[in-house]
Amino acid sequence: MSYSLSVGALLILFAPWAYAVAQAAVAKEGLGENLSWITQPGLSDLVWYYATLNGLLKVPHTTLLSILIFGLPILFWCWSLRREYRWKSTTLALLLLFSFLPTILAFVASRLLSESLWGTRHLIIVAATYLILVAIALYRLQLLWLRTVMLALVLGWALAAGVYDLIRTDKKIAWETLTHQMIQAEPLQSAAVNVFTFEEFVALPLGFYLEESGDERFRIMTVEHVNAATGNHFCSNSECHRKPGAGSSGPSEKKRL
Repeated sequence: MSYSLSVGALLILFAPWAYAVAQAAVAKEGLGENLSWITQPGLSDLVWYYATLNGLLKVPHTTLLSILIFGLPILFWCWSLRREYRWKSTTLALLLLFSFLPTILAFVASRLLSESLWGTRHLIIVAATYLILVAIALYRLQLLWLRTVMLALVLGWALAAGVYDLIRTDKKIAWETLTHQMIQAEPLQSAAVNVFTFEEFVALPLGFYLEESGDERFRIMTVEHVNAATGNHFCSNSECHRKPGAGSSGPSEKKRL
């Protein structure tokens, strides 16, 4: 009863926010601009999401290994209750519910709806309960040697993934800086400038910062192949190139932004 009241109170408190979001969506004539870049997920995306929660290593073919290491304690905990006709462990049931149900619902909805709702940052709500589930499952392993081995594997993996994440240099693209450099590199007297990208998730942040800057010369265009990028310049992987024969008689000029 208390749980139902808590959920009801939470829904009531979130109702004004949900109403504001709905009004904003209607005013923008839908959320296609915000969701169009999100691709429809497959089963590999579902597995990959939980691998990211476990921690990623830049080692080939380690995704399934991390799923196995972190998933075995959970399976052992569920197996220990195999003789129960009704699970008496409310803790396990709730942790499983909040660790996997939101992800499954987002996955199914993304497969059925016209716009995909899938996105790792949108599913961050399951991270805490999932890691708590793994921790409790480790603690509940009955055999001491098995608990010791699995604990060492989980902690070792988490430590290695944490160190790797700290030393990575490709975690985030400075879109605002890139946009400002692009504006400064283009002469102020220039006419309309087409900016070609190959992915919607690139076009969105560029478009946002261009709109924020107030510079209306630039038009963001998403293309499937570099041959569709017509004009003097095209950009790829933070590099800008001048096409041969378009105001340049020599080899292609290149500068890194």
